[in-house]
Amino acid sequence: MRFYKAKIVLVTSFLVVGFFASPSYADNANPPIVKSLEEVTTGPYSVGDIITFKVTYEGGNPGIKLIKISGVNNSQTCVGQGIPPDNFDGQTVRSLSVLAWNNKSALKKNSNNYELVSGFVLPCRKVSNSSTGAIVLIEDETGLQNSKFFSYTLTTISDDLFTPVGEIKPIKIADQISIKNIPKSPKKNIIYKLPRLTQGGVPVFWFVPTGKNNPRESVCSIEKTFEGDLGGSLKFKKSGSCILNAWPQLTDKFTYPTYSAQTPLTIDERSGEKNSFVYKVK
Repeated sequence: MRFYKAKIVLVTSFLVVGFFASPSYADNANPPIVKSLEEVTTGPYSVGDIITFKVTYEGGNPGIKLIKISGVNNSQTCVGQGIPPDNFDGQTVRSLSVLAWNNKSALKKNSNNYELVSGFVLPCRKVSNSSTGAIVLIEDETGLQNSKFFSYTLTTISDDLFTPVGEIKPIKIADQISIKNIPKSPKKNIIYKLPRLTQGGVPVFWFVPTGKNNPRESVCSIEKTFEGDLGGSLKFKKSGSCILNAWPQLTDKFTYPTYSAQTPLTIDERSGEKNSFVYKVK
């Protein structure tokens, strides 16, 4: 677990520093300008629900490189993308509650002057009682940046997955993840749905290692609504061994989940945790 944690802190630090760095402009350029932030989906949201924002902009020739949204949270929940296994310990969680879109990983690009940026609601420890604003940062392909603050309040349903400061943590409840819908030896070109939440309602992020030489030659892949989303659809693309990793969020309410699957649970070589499944694809 130490390998993951060190890696996550490093990436997080870079993300936070980069996000709040002073924007640079050029007098003879056409910098991107953030015009509006609109919540496309409708709350109140529960843990695991997808939330999508429409960011409208102008300028930024020859194109937009990335968009980041920070500050989308309240006293108990925040909005993020992906769940590294060690990131739910206070400061790291708050730093990771940044939504990001970039032109290389986006599943869909819009031809008009707007982009859709998505994340999902997850429980996290917070120090402040509330947040009433979101900051949007935009950067074009030449490195020019612009940021703007928008008044915003995230409306969610209480989750009680973390114990408030000053209260005694309760005895943890057993939890489970079921992927029994996936056969031990699946056939290629078949797709299976992966759960977004555990039986107790805890977010689960799924990961499939890609090929060393060519990622597109992987035996299997996970199709998601947006990069970094929970759950997804596991697709077996060709014969061979498919490794599937589960990263459930750690909480005060539930123990680390047990798994119900048709293939044995194995140890992930990277994290050392017993959260990997190997499928032999026909």
